[in-house]
Amino acid sequence: MSENYILYLQTDLSPEKVLELIFQPKTIAPLDGTDMIYARGSVYLAHAQSMSETMQEKYSHQIGFSPSMTIRYFPDGVSSVRSAWTILLDGILRWLNANQNNLHLLGNNHVTVLKRLNNSISVNIAHRFWQGEQIKKLNLPYEEVTT
Repeated sequence: MSENYILYLQTDLSPEKVLELIFQPKTIAPLDGTDMIYARGSVYLAHAQSMSETMQEKYSHQIGFSPSMTIRYFPDGVSSVRSAWTILLDGILRWLNANQNNLHLLGNNHVTVLKRLNNSISVNIAHRFWQGEQIKKLNLPYEEVTT
């Protein structure tokens, strides 16, 4: 199964600034023919897009806050999935430590991996993203959930 993640964020920052903060990528550029910005690293591809007010309202009912941006994250190749997970977690930790904004990380488009809502962090420890040493890197207080 190919891995992919969607990160919903509540922020006033531009997509470029968010990608820089989270991923510290080799490349950030507009994705031709779209309103998306992409970032490429050695083992991943991510693209960010601001959300319209209509979409913010729709997702507000689903995830508990109005996300202003989505980032879709794709590990680049089967052998590099674990490295891509580490890069994603390191980036999320940078984000969590840099601000108090809400975020929601979904794995494979529908399973909650991690969520911060109103400064409370919940982690779905049953998700394979947290296998091995990943959970030990989470240096902030969190509640374990299994959804």
